[in-house]
Amino acid sequence: MGRYRTPQQPGSKYITAAGAARLRAELDELWRRERPQVTAAVAAAAAQGDRSENAEYTYGKRRLREIDRRVRFLRARLASRYFRAGGCRGIGKVRLSRGGEADRAR
Repeated sequence: MGRYRTPQQPGSKYITAAGAARLRAELDELWRRERPQVTAAVAAAAAQGDRSENAEYTYGKRRLREIDRRVRFLRARLASRYFRAGGCRGIGKVRLSRGGEADRAR
């Protein structure tokens, strides 16, 4: 069993206001509360000296990388989405207009 993952179909580019608020809340929590705490803990661990055998430093740096990766993901996700005011009902459905041409529901 290798690391290969089959490519997935891209999801919808639409997001509701509630979904965007959830993503912004998670981003704010990570960036303003958790990351400064972990940074302070890593700085304290680094001040102890030998970093090669310092588990607090090693795991703190790992947690900082995880936080930074999630922050990048959330910022990219929020920047690339279209916001829907009334939810996502009706996306992808086709309406017929009077002339018989198909219009995409937006």
